[in-house]
Amino acid sequence: MFDAEHRLIAEHLMRGALQGLRDTALIEAVRNEYPNVTPQAVMRAAFLAVTRRDADKGAIPSIYEVGIFLRQEHLAAV
Repeated sequence: MFDAEHRLIAEHLMRGALQGLRDTALIEAVRNEYPNVTPQAVMRAAFLAVTRRDADKGAIPSIYEVGIFLRQEHLAAV
């Protein structure tokens, strides 16, 4: 289940993606806003962001890439 933190991060990802941020720049924007956020929380929030009914279609590819990147990093660490 997604909590309030994930929803806030998802909104921040959406705003950053709509401003043209991608890849690590988008992750860094979130980390600047939420310094103690874990990569796993950002990954979950990314998938929450792209599955929302009100998600802006233009932002979805950038956010999806972030989620996939973080998921691959997580799997490589295991």
